[in-house]
Amino acid sequence: MYIDNVCADMGIFLLPISMYIGIIKIRKAKEDRAMKFLNLEHTEIDETIVKVETWYDRHQRIWVTQLKNKDGYQIGNTIYSFTKEEAKETTKELKAEYGIQ
Repeated sequence: MYIDNVCADMGIFLLPISMYIGIIKIRKAKEDRAMKFLNLEHTEIDETIVKVETWYDRHQRIWVTQLKNKDGYQIGNTIYSFTKEEAKETTKELKAEYGIQ
């Protein structure tokens, strides 16, 4: 049994390196066109925090607290808490820090 057959049986297909380079170039060109179409190249995000969001992630089984701007974009890092009480305390502290009611 040849290596090509084994790889094909496993769902792995070996292509010449030039084809991989071509695929990467095509993906990069598509990304560039999408960025220009959506005008994401020069978009500035308002980093004024107006909302603190806390929710429970069932998959990870953890409480998530995020700071959001007026458009709903996350600003800064996510804060994770193991208990609901800890999440409430974190939310309360962040609201006090940023003057949010």
